[in-house]
Amino acid sequence: MYRNCFAEIYKPIILNSFLTKFLAAFNQVLHLTGMNKKLLLLVSIKILVLLPAMAQVKKVYAYKQASIPGIQPRTITAEGGSPTQLPERKATYNYWFYVSHIKTTGINITALWIGGKKYSAKTETISKLPVIKINYTAASADDTVTLVPATKNAITLTYPAGEDNKPENISKYLSNLINTHELVIAYYWKGRKYYAVKNLITRLTPEAQP
Repeated sequence: MYRNCFAEIYKPIILNSFLTKFLAAFNQVLHLTGMNKKLLLLVSIKILVLLPAMAQVKKVYAYKQASIPGIQPRTITAEGGSPTQLPERKATYNYWFYVSHIKTTGINITALWIGGKKYSAKTETISKLPVIKINYTAASADDTVTLVPATKNAITLTYPAGEDNKPENISKYLSNLINTHELVIAYYWKGRKYYAVKNLITRLTPEAQP
């Protein structure tokens, strides 16, 4: 029960809605006594302590886009030699993760897990909204996509700076987040570490490359 509550908070949720549901559930168990009441009190205190930090990140807008490799020959023949099969060029991805958070407090994003792999993170502050991207596709008309709508919240863009292969001990809680979400963002707020997650990263139309 408590794990499900935390999962909903980290998506993230609307704070007022969560408090309404939490208080309703609290009223239903007021008849509990002894050990059950003490356990409920401890869990309640922990949730109320963590709520301000969880509420800092309002939403995560996550996108990835494949670059379509240009036309290349399947084989190459050296002068006077036999044809050699060339390896197939694989599509590479670009990522854009926009974190919407409260303006009055800053967050420090330190790491990303994408598809289970850890990356170091780079960040940029976005001052102009909405964020609109033009996709240069191979079609006759290009696509225009609104990545982030106009909002009163602060927007921080983060993206992978390189794969981080340094060994580390990962908690069971973090391991569960990584295994059940395509994107996990680690950030610090007031000296404590938290995570924002996204179940799936939105795939943009591939962009044609020469």
